[in-house]
Amino acid sequence: MITVFYDKRAKGGLSEGVVIMVLMFVLAFMLLIGVFLLDVIKPDMDEFLTDPTTNATFNKFHQDTPDTFDNMFMMTFVLLWAGAIILAYFVDTHPVWFILSIIALSVVLLCAGVLSNVYGEFYTDLSGEMTSDLPMTNYVMNHLVHFIIAIVASVLISLFAKTQTK
Repeated sequence: MITVFYDKRAKGGLSEGVVIMVLMFVLAFMLLIGVFLLDVIKPDMDEFLTDPTTNATFNKFHQDTPDTFDNMFMMTFVLLWAGAIILAYFVDTHPVWFILSIIALSVVLLCAGVLSNVYGEFYTDLSGEMTSDLPMTNYVMNHLVHFIIAIVASVLISLFAKTQTK
């Protein structure tokens, strides 16, 4: 489990990368679907909303939502990454788990590549019908393998680079 739950039995730094990868994939999918649905209902809402103030408010909401979602995604991503690094520092582990973590990293990177490709295909299918974009989310999801390498490396450095005092 992720070290956010602070488990003294945690043995490696790989689980944090897996949890962050899955959470970010799900969040990116939900945000992309939210922006798509907002773009789909906008023409109907323009016809339905006859009050100019309400229509202006809805148009402002439609305009600001992609940026808000994009910023929310990045804030969540950075905070999860920082939390994993900070909490990995407090876990005591044996150095032999470092070698096993590096070996298991290949499986995690394969999964990250698959999730990145799934997101890319989904985005490509929706992008023709969307007027809005999530540039930071798309960048992170298109380079998910690189970010997972950085996350796992920073967590492993935090986990194994501290001085062992017993």
